[in-house]
Amino acid sequence: MARKDVMRRTERKGILTCCLVLGACLACTPAATPGLAVRASGAANTEPVRVITERTDQLRLPPEEQLSPDAGTEAALRRHIESVQSGAPKYDDMAPQVADAIRSQPRVLEIIAELGEIRSVVFKGKGPQGGNIFDVETTKGVSEWRILLNAEGKIAVILFQIAPPEPPATVPSEPELQSALEARLDQATAADSFSGVVLLAKGGKPVFQMARGLADRERKQKVSMQTKFRLGSMNKMFTAVAVLQLRERGKLSLDDTLAKWLPDYPNAELAKSVTLHHLLTHTGGTGDIFGPLYEQHRNELTSHQAYIDVYGQRGLEFTPGARFAYSNYGFVLLGRVIEKVSGESYYDYVREHVYAPAKMTATSSEPESTRVADRSVGYLRGPDGLKPNVDTLPPRGMSAGGGYSTAEDLLRFAEALQSHTLLSLESTQLLMTGKVRTDPRAMYAYGFSERNYNGIHTFGHGGGAPGMNGELAILPGSGHVVVVLANLDPPAASEVANFIIERLPREQSAPKSAPPPPAASPRAAPHEPPRGPNLVDNGDFSRGAARWTTSLWPPIGPMQTIPARVENGALCASVKGGQNTIVSWEALPEAARAIELHEGQPYRLSLRAWTTGPLAVRVVAKVGHQDPPFRPAVQAPIPVEAAPHVFAIDFEPDHADAKAGIAFILSAPRGEAQNEVCIDDVALVGSAP
Repeated sequence: MARKDVMRRTERKGILTCCLVLGACLACTPAATPGLAVRASGAANTEPVRVITERTDQLRLPPEEQLSPDAGTEAALRRHIESVQSGAPKYDDMAPQVADAIRSQPRVLEIIAELGEIRSVVFKGKGPQGGNIFDVETTKGVSEWRILLNAEGKIAVILFQIAPPEPPATVPSEPELQSALEARLDQATAADSFSGVVLLAKGGKPVFQMARGLADRERKQKVSMQTKFRLGSMNKMFTAVAVLQLRERGKLSLDDTLAKWLPDYPNAELAKSVTLHHLLTHTGGTGDIFGPLYEQHRNELTSHQAYIDVYGQRGLEFTPGARFAYSNYGFVLLGRVIEKVSGESYYDYVREHVYAPAKMTATSSEPESTRVADRSVGYLRGPDGLKPNVDTLPPRGMSAGGGYSTAEDLLRFAEALQSHTLLSLESTQLLMTGKVRTDPRAMYAYGFSERNYNGIHTFGHGGGAPGMNGELAILPGSGHVVVVLANLDPPAASEVANFIIERLPREQSAPKSAPPPPAASPRAAPHEPPRGPNLVDNGDFSRGAARWTTSLWPPIGPMQTIPARVENGALCASVKGGQNTIVSWEALPEAARAIELHEGQPYRLSLRAWTTGPLAVRVVAKVGHQDPPFRPAVQAPIPVEAAPHVFAIDFEPDHADAKAGIAFILSAPRGEAQNEVCIDDVALVGSAP
């Protein structure tokens, strides 16, 4: 995060989106190949603009407010486009921070200049942030623009979206993709439009890694895969994970108000109104950082509390929960909450609880005054060419952004998320599932963006500011992870990330048929179980799939209910491959029909499982109504194998309120095809109530 954070959030969009909001870019994701491709004339997007939250399905402006644009916005938009295309942008028509931001990003001006002559401007409606939405038809096609004027009639927000070139008709092979990417990087490096690293991984292992350009131009130091790059807003992912960890441990609730943890917050009314959920989703109305106050106090912002000292008197910009408005300050507040709840500094907490478990040894937020080995110098582009971005940086990164990392560390972070090293399954789902719609194809989750575009489902976050740009995209469908980091202005990394993602697979292979029960497999637990009746109703499936709930948990994204059926006396379901895909069967999930267990008494859970493919299988005895629901009382991990396996788990409930269903979780960490998973002979034997 840095001053004039012009393109500060560059998560996967698949469309070029550039926006300037009081000097901070709402989003900027470039087209996937050099040049510009706009949506064909007549193909204007007609999907309603809306916000979707956990608590309100749709938040829209009243119909009467959708009928006409705010006074002066169409004329201001025309003047802006035409003046940029003439080579003399009307900076006097813009708020000062927007003018400064545009001056520092010549690539944005180049893109606008390439649109061609305006043919028509058509008002479409108003977005959830109050922006006026127009379709602008030019000689190159149709682009969508959003514009908002401030009280003085100057441009405070301006955003446009342009469709990328069509992706390749066929998905290239890995060698073909690598060859095409190398050629693109060589061209971009020669043109001084890329300097950084690229990592593409599948199944947790790098497919290829590339480094180009200079990490320090003065010292002629080349970029390597060990080079550390500033992340911009990508640090928000680490902050969100930290908050969900504290929730998981019962330390806080996402419905807690800011006032609960910061009782001395300067603006008490704001603190009583804003919840942690609001801050995590940029719906709190807490405003941003960049502007005159930042310029005046930049060198004083050495801690999270220091930001509150500067900005804490401000009031709300809108009613919390009413709409989405990207707020770096909101994530600074989350950093301070983490400090209050944990009793540690933000930096110590994420180092111990996020970086260390994920084995991210090269990631941190040391002050800019501290010499850090292999930390690159960022270079922003101005009228006189490239120069270091040191005068734009805060003294130290914080919970909203500004730290540094390597491509390999970010891959480790993605793997730790998908293997549930950092968070439980339920918390990972909560973290990654979109909650607030930011455009027709994307939703903001908790510190992550969820996007589904052109058949590719991605999760991650980007970051960008003068002299820095980065992208992390996790593709659960294909098992890929894309990391691109650059020490140049956006869209240096974002263009490359787009190029890769548009060329990755969109579909999984066809499902296999259900396997018959293996006749030769033993059908009893390997050891004598505790004596007593089978407490699991319908454990032999003689009454079909009744009273069994079957769910599919992708590594990230919402849980899906999947059909299960009984074949040859076994309960079977189709499991789509991917990293750590989990199918769970749960018996008797409702408390009213729960199995009562005795504290301190021995029990054995047993079943047999097999698959059509090499899927790792584990079984979890779910005891009690804990949060998250799949925190195991005991579990038995089994090596990857397709052969039938008999599971037997011995355990003793360790609390008096031990009554709930039993969940059987079978995970497919590396499966790439759709497979069948079956279980039979399910039994829970022990002391009857």
